[in-house]
Amino acid sequence: MQKQHKKIWRRILVAAGCIVATPIVLFLLLAILIYIPPVQNFAVRKVAAGLSESLGMSVGVERVRLAFPLDLAVHNVLATCAPCASACPCARCFRGASTWTALRFTMLK
Repeated sequence: MQKQHKKIWRRILVAAGCIVATPIVLFLLLAILIYIPPVQNFAVRKVAAGLSESLGMSVGVERVRLAFPLDLAVHNVLATCAPCASACPCARCFRGASTWTALRFTMLK
């Protein structure tokens, strides 16, 4: 009888450990994946398409590179307003930020 209770408690603890570890592992996996260039390109295409739709403008970004920890470089950004045919080109934008600055910025907003 005692062994059965130990087995049940052990299964419960293993299940609880898996439930607690799953979100942590998924967050770490996402944090690692965002630094891979093909994943960055996919995210940029999705964001540019959504931005184009919401602004009613044609927004294009050739390449975005995010380097560890938070160095962001955006290459060849072009925003074009369809009715007036005016363009706002940007060859290369670079933003280096410390982790603390980014955290402060999100807390202030």
